[in-house]
Amino acid sequence: MKVLESNLKNHVIKSVSHDIGDLHFFNHFAIIEFSEGQHVTLEASIKLLDNIQNYFGDARSFGIISNRVNSYSMQPMDVVKAKERFTNLAGYGVVANSSPGRLSAHIEDTFCTTQNIKFNNLYEAVETINSRVKAAENID
Repeated sequence: MKVLESNLKNHVIKSVSHDIGDLHFFNHFAIIEFSEGQHVTLEASIKLLDNIQNYFGDARSFGIISNRVNSYSMQPMDVVKAKERFTNLAGYGVVANSSPGRLSAHIEDTFCTTQNIKFNNLYEAVETINSRVKAAENID
């Protein structure tokens, strides 16, 4: 389910669209929905990463959720490099509803050193990532 087709749409603070995908900002996290058929690399994602950096800054903890509503490929090592760019990243998650999406999320998970990143639905991911960010910021 896409963000704008969910109950979360009323909580979106800002949305940005690029050829590579859509980015939706909330108070404590951003949700990325990459476009169908994209090959996601660090270089191809630079505008999205810049948008995230500009929105959250360098000090405020935040989370990123990749909502795999479309089929796309990625460079797993680029996920690690992208995460290294954000020293204030407190939570990262991948929502996958299809078998290929779950396999990709599993591969991404093996390259990540944080807690489990795989989620079965968008609401589970939002709840978990939001909790991780609030814990990092000591917000109740």
